[in-house]
Amino acid sequence: MGSSETDLEALKHKIDVDRAVPPPTGRLAEVIVLANSRSPEDAVRLQGILRNADGEVIEGLLDLLGNWFWGQGASLALVQLGPRILPAIQRRADGRDHVPADALWVMGKIRDPRSVDLVLKALRKGTPSVQEAAADALGELGDHRATRPLRACLASPSRDTRSSAALALARLGDRDSLPTIMELTREPSDDRERDFESLVDSFCALGALGGPAAVERFREAIQDRTVAMAVFAGLHTLAREHPDDIRALYGAVGDRLSDDDWYVVEEATHILQQIPDPALVPVLRAFTERPNIPSYRAGHDVAAILEAIGTDEAREVAATWRLRSARWKAERQLNAGEGGSV
Repeated sequence: MGSSETDLEALKHKIDVDRAVPPPTGRLAEVIVLANSRSPEDAVRLQGILRNADGEVIEGLLDLLGNWFWGQGASLALVQLGPRILPAIQRRADGRDHVPADALWVMGKIRDPRSVDLVLKALRKGTPSVQEAAADALGELGDHRATRPLRACLASPSRDTRSSAALALARLGDRDSLPTIMELTREPSDDRERDFESLVDSFCALGALGGPAAVERFREAIQDRTVAMAVFAGLHTLAREHPDDIRALYGAVGDRLSDDDWYVVEEATHILQQIPDPALVPVLRAFTERPNIPSYRAGHDVAAILEAIGTDEAREVAATWRLRSARWKAERQLNAGEGGSV
């Protein structure tokens, strides 16, 4: 049996085991539901409950960490408790061989330096999935004591562990890891779907570090449609962390506006939106003059970029595009009406 088949069998077993755990009830169930909600009103209610939560609720949340069905809600709720939950997590970890990945996620989000030693222990001794979670948490914690152990993980047989360690090192600003991160973005894959998150982490690590070598790697990679989604994730990070570097890539990103893949075009416009630059006007004009636009949302974004640039030329191109877009919309409505009357 191959490693992927073994992993699948292990996952199925875990789901079966977690399914046998009785679902939370009472106040604990309410906390899980509120934690998973995106409603601002529910967030306020959750904070009110947790502010006065008794030991039974807190212990119940800790019991659910790592559970396939309830672990996410428990993790989100525990983060709301902040540093006061850390002693309980550390107490449960004492004498155990590993810390649940959900607990590591909680410690990373709380970002209390008292967690570092426990997370480092998980990085050194955990399973690949635990090491991956520990690396993510260490990137959040930002403690440079993690640099050497994370570098060691770059040689892990697990691709997920390697890429998570790379992203954590990039967040720590470890430029010595750049050559290895560059290689991770080039790693071949027999299953792009399975390895997608690892590839995203690798390109985001590259974007977090930035610099001339990263810019050239992005310039090369953006031409490869098979890794486009991961490349654009890294470019968003680069734009946020190193605005000057993203300007050096405007030509390469702008060239993707001529692509026939609507996703590639939309992602290119999202990158170009972040720093409007008059030098983009010729590229944006060429986009508005395309005979076929693969994405009208991208067209709207291009008009917004032109208006944000604000030069006379940019405003003229934007106005022409909006007029053309309105004409197309009217034609579609007319054609739809004629079709309905037949």
